[in-house]
Amino acid sequence: MDFKKIMPYLCLIILLASQFIFGTDLTHHLHNAWIYNTMIKECRFIPYDPYLLNGEQITFAYGLVAYPVAGLVWFLLGEYTIDVLMALSSIAIFVILKMLVKNDLPVSILTLAMLFHTLGDTYVFYISNLLFYLGLLLYYKHVKFWQVPIILSCINHPIAILPAIYFIFKDKKLFAVLSTVIVYFLVITFLFSKSASMTPYLPLVIIARTFLLLFPVFIIEDLYKGFNNAADNIHTKIAAYSRNRTVTNISKKIITSSKKNISFFKKLFDFKVPLLYVIAMVLISMFSVLILSQIYFQTWNYSLYAFNDKLFYNFPNISGSVRVVDYNWLPALLFTPPNVTFFGGSFRENNNIDFSTHVWDNSSYYSFLVNNSINYVLVCKQCNLPTNEPIIVRTFFSKYWENDYYTLYIVR
Repeated sequence: MDFKKIMPYLCLIILLASQFIFGTDLTHHLHNAWIYNTMIKECRFIPYDPYLLNGEQITFAYGLVAYPVAGLVWFLLGEYTIDVLMALSSIAIFVILKMLVKNDLPVSILTLAMLFHTLGDTYVFYISNLLFYLGLLLYYKHVKFWQVPIILSCINHPIAILPAIYFIFKDKKLFAVLSTVIVYFLVITFLFSKSASMTPYLPLVIIARTFLLLFPVFIIEDLYKGFNNAADNIHTKIAAYSRNRTVTNISKKIITSSKKNISFFKKLFDFKVPLLYVIAMVLISMFSVLILSQIYFQTWNYSLYAFNDKLFYNFPNISGSVRVVDYNWLPALLFTPPNVTFFGGSFRENNNIDFSTHVWDNSSYYSFLVNNSINYVLVCKQCNLPTNEPIIVRTFFSKYWENDYYTLYIVR
């Protein structure tokens, strides 16, 4: 049995298995899918989400392709909508990669790299990833209107605009379209969006996502040859305009060294280095163990009870603004009692990644609650959060309601 042939399918199985893990963004996307389903069902446009950011979070910031699709599928699948759509997207991405890239090893690595999206349930960008790869396939198969899926990927998620800029050189008409999309997202960001500030790790996410989208292009178009030609041209111009032999020799050494590095990376990214097969095996084994353990320990202990009615059983009939203090992926976003709005946005600032930056003293925390007209604080009892908010709330405010999972405090 040829391991090279079956390796891509092993990676696909790992990718599909990862859908059983409860990702940090899942409840966020489920909530938005439900909002879009409500719009479709009631045949009306809801510009602001009444349950988040004190009713001021816009519903059309991004996901303009992904969320309408999820809203339609919600009629059939309900809370399983996002997981099923992501699993179908994984299969579609795998098929496209098999058609785009002939070498099985890069297909395997790219398929495994999609765990970057599925483990976190980054549904909206995953749809953009699928659309972008579909655009690549149509372009390299010389199919008309290949630009359409690439444009839709950009409309759906702004990060897709960065790799799409490369295709302006293929079709200059894309410049006007992408410029319009950029203006749209800038207006949304600076005029309408009131979500939490940018997290420090976002630039790394942008770089990683851009690289994943463009990686098939590097393999298919052999861009390394272009880099080598560019290096030769630079040396030729330096030699022509410089009369200093020392400068010319230094230039030649730099260019020669650069071409050697480019040649190495070409072999690396063309997967002609035998060591990469060993690395691929280690990665497949590592992710297999990781995902299986996470499915056992996380899914059964958290995701099933996350949709359990006991979580908010007998929740009191209250009205006003509620600050939620729990892990970002817990289902407060799915709990939408009438007359209640949550102070945080869908990517609220008090999530488990950014909690360490929020350490309060008593007076500043009280001023924060009063100045933002927050009426209640809902604290997760089992989260063990790296913040002192629960301590302050327990000390200074009265308990209004409690169960095994949450405690609700009233701010007076």
